[in-house]
Amino acid sequence: MTSAAFGKTTVVAQVARTLCESGAFPDGLLWVALGPVARPRPALKAWGRVLGVDLLGEHTASACRDRLRAALSGTRTLPVIDDVGRPKTHSMLRWFPIQAPSWSSRSSWS
Repeated sequence: MTSAAFGKTTVVAQVARTLCESGAFPDGLLWVALGPVARPRPALKAWGRVLGVDLLGEHTASACRDRLRAALSGTRTLPVIDDVGRPKTHSMLRWFPIQAPSWSSRSSWS
């Protein structure tokens, strides 16, 4: 696990900004920081608000994910999930409407 305060978020933010400004992701950026107490539904609902997708009637994280996946289909949007530092948090990635890489910089760098 990588320690805090090394500037990882700052680097990712700059890379994301550069990619969006270059036109690589013309539909924008979706950013969420999961933090130490990862709860997918509030994060998914925040993305829903940004995308104009009402998720209030959805009762499960998987239903929220599926609605967001449909809303993002055909778009070129850059999703960034930050602060995924704890192993328990890694499992939360399945709830987000993205294809997450199968590795984590926290687990592959020592």
